[in-house]
Amino acid sequence: MLVRLLKDGQLNKQSVAETVVLMGAQGEQTLVNILAKEPDSNLNLRVCMVRALALSNVSNASIDFVIEMLFKAARDRNAQIRKASVVSLDILRKKSMSLSDQVTYLKAKNLL
Repeated sequence: MLVRLLKDGQLNKQSVAETVVLMGAQGEQTLVNILAKEPDSNLNLRVCMVRALALSNVSNASIDFVIEMLFKAARDRNAQIRKASVVSLDILRKKSMSLSDQVTYLKAKNLL
């Protein structure tokens, strides 16, 4: 139902995308899959989804898929997507600093 609201609903897309991510590993994976299939023309939805991925749990095994999608988004043609991706990656890097060496590639001082 949330996925339908994200694409077609009248609700704030950012709030819906954040809710999907906060559902845990399955929500993160769902958002990554939607983002991978979303056409370039739907800029606002794509930016909302990339921003929402910053709320991902860095302790979940699905973080690999999130990071991969954010790095892919960092090479997008649109500057808004690239900016949102880099900001999300930085937020995840800061979250990972409190962990042990579980997510070592997020601890680098530079992102790209």
